[in-house]
Amino acid sequence: MTLFNKLLFTCLFISIFLISCTGNRFQGSGWSSPLVDNNEVFIATIDGELISIDLTSGKEKWRATSLDDQNGKYTSKAIYSKPFVFDEKVFIGTPAGRVLGFNRLSGLDEVSLQDIEEKILMSEESYGPIIVGNIILLNRNKIIVPSSNGEISIFSYNESEMFEPTCNFKAKDAIWTTPIIDPNSNQIIFGSMDGNLYSIDEECKLNWQYNTESSIVGTPILDKNEVYFGTLNRTFYSLNISTGELIWKFDNAKGWFWASPIMDSNIIYAPNLDGSIYALRKNNGQIMWKYDGKDPIVSSPVVINDFLIFVTKNGELQVIHKESKRKLGNCDIDHKIYSAIENYDDMIFIQVSDGSVRGYKIKKNGNPDELWAKPFFTPEDDDRNNEDWDPSC
Repeated sequence: MTLFNKLLFTCLFISIFLISCTGNRFQGSGWSSPLVDNNEVFIATIDGELISIDLTSGKEKWRATSLDDQNGKYTSKAIYSKPFVFDEKVFIGTPAGRVLGFNRLSGLDEVSLQDIEEKILMSEESYGPIIVGNIILLNRNKIIVPSSNGEISIFSYNESEMFEPTCNFKAKDAIWTTPIIDPNSNQIIFGSMDGNLYSIDEECKLNWQYNTESSIVGTPILDKNEVYFGTLNRTFYSLNISTGELIWKFDNAKGWFWASPIMDSNIIYAPNLDGSIYALRKNNGQIMWKYDGKDPIVSSPVVINDFLIFVTKNGELQVIHKESKRKLGNCDIDHKIYSAIENYDDMIFIQVSDGSVRGYKIKKNGNPDELWAKPFFTPEDDDRNNEDWDPSC
């Protein structure tokens, strides 16, 4: 990165990732994306809480606290990593590098991962390593944990219902992306702020790395023998998954590729901070079309039926036809949105910076319709949960 780009990136980091320093301005909303599992919506907040919401009614079932303060050593609580379900527990990754598990029925604290916490607090005592990328399951008893100190760590789950460290790999800079797994070769692939896309095996040994000379923030996607990802040098890449060699690149964007792309029907939809979504052919990177969403897009879109659905940073939910890019519906949420969209059947769920969780049903004509009579606000005892609400769309 050039010095100018580093300064720009620092400003963006402060404005987006350090929102926990702004007190009640965001009122409970963080970067974390919702998780939908078995008729429940799980959401992690900027206040360090994990909340279970009934999918049908939008009402709170329980809430748990991450308890990330370590005798005053760490005060930030914002949770950016998406919750995940494992062994009938709901887990979250915290700003202090801890992984906490809660009973999915009651929200009671059941298990914590201490080893990574100690290691990370020692390495970054003044700030702490935020777990920004999502924690994923490697197989039925192992998890992969990325952290902002540049480490990818693999932990195994033992009979005592505790995680034990298996191995770790250290990149040269922070890891904000979510690792992905190639099911055919068991490679673990992830990007780093050091500009490299890495491939390691299940023993954390390096297979290959590809240097883009720019930070990688968005999570890559896989298809057959290729991996696709964008960078902050305004370039989108396709690499051979076996060798890490370049297949093609697209470098005609005007802004950074911050959010993760998605793929559908051999088309890659890559959101960009220039406010556009670029539709690229997966075999050669040629652009099919560009849709101007007007405002920066910092969260990954989703596809439901023939619809491409995305939200802009400034809070507009838009639905377009995935092939013709014709706009079919929209909803002005009118608050900043940093989290990715979670979709479940024909429904989507978004965490919003006003502290609310919004649920929408995407109708057959493409129009979004609010799933609940009013949004669920994550701050406990928030009076807005009891107020009459005018639907935003």
